[in-house]
Amino acid sequence: MVNPPKKFQVEQKTIKRIKELPFVSVLVRTMARFFQKEKRVIAIPIKDNQGLGSELNPILAHANFFLIINTDHKEIKDFYSINNPYAQEETGAGIKTAHYLAKKGIDVLITLEIGSIALRALRGKGIDVYINQAKTAKEVIEELFNQELKRMQGAKKKG
Repeated sequence: MVNPPKKFQVEQKTIKRIKELPFVSVLVRTMARFFQKEKRVIAIPIKDNQGLGSELNPILAHANFFLIINTDHKEIKDFYSINNPYAQEETGAGIKTAHYLAKKGIDVLITLEIGSIALRALRGKGIDVYINQAKTAKEVIEELFNQELKRMQGAKKKG
């Protein structure tokens, strides 16, 4: 039996160690999902239930509704709104809302403001979070399709 070259053995050990790091695992899964998946489920916090014309709610945790948009190859296939059962919570609304949205199967969240705990929870589930400045849900989706949105780097507020 022929032993593989030492260089190959070292590379394999390095790859194994990198894969064991939790943040690398999440990053690799997120990037693979984002670049390979053409069908996405997008959540946008909204103030009112007016479909794509809905005005955005600036704060994730206290949005009364979320517009859920199913897309395929940069086309909107369908959309619907859901209530945020944690909108009136005084404490822990962000993390509860993040887990709620993750259970709904979203891939992308587009928001103006999010707390650090909710952001970490969503990223931990492999959900991409983007910042927006648009006024309506339709404008946000157009910005996403045109790759004009910036991926959120850090939360705007603690908690």
